[in-house]
Order: sequence, then structure tokens, then C-alpha cells
Amino acid sequence: MGIDITDPARVGGVAHECAGVTLLVNIAGVMRASPFITAGSLAAARLEMETNYSGTLGMARSQEPNREPTTADARTRQDTSSHDCRS
Repeated sequence: MGIDITDPARVGGVAHECAGVTLLVNIAGVMRASPFITAGSLAAARLEMETNYSGTLGMARSQEPNREPTTADARTRQDTSSHDCRS
């Protein structure tokens, strides 16, 4: 199935259509290889961040309601709930 992972509406639709997913493989990615400081515009950097970070995170989060809890989840909740950010 091909989708634009930068389109939240489509990502949500696919999550609903594929509610039985047990394995999510995301091979989406963009690499414009623009110079960091001297690029003509920020468009390439925005596209890379929107696709490679935000889009990937959105896909993973869209499947959260369909995912079975694991023992790693219990450990993570326990580890983070006892962490005091003020120290």
C-alpha cells in the first residue's frame, strides 16, 4: 500500500482500514542533500523533517490503538513513571 505519510488524514484513514496490522514497515524517506547553511531555501529541510521525522512518527502513532501491549511497554511505563524530572 502506498501512501503519503505527510498527510495526516490519509495516515488516519489507513490506520482505520488496516486495524489488524501486527507489523508496520515504513520505507518512506527523503534526502535532498541541500547545503546546511547555504541552501537557497528551507523547503528541502522542511520536506526532509516532515517526511523522515513527523511522517514516520505519525505512522507509528496511528497504529498505537491497534497494538497489543508487551512486557516492554510495562517496563517503559514503570521506568518513566518513577523518573523525577526536577532532579
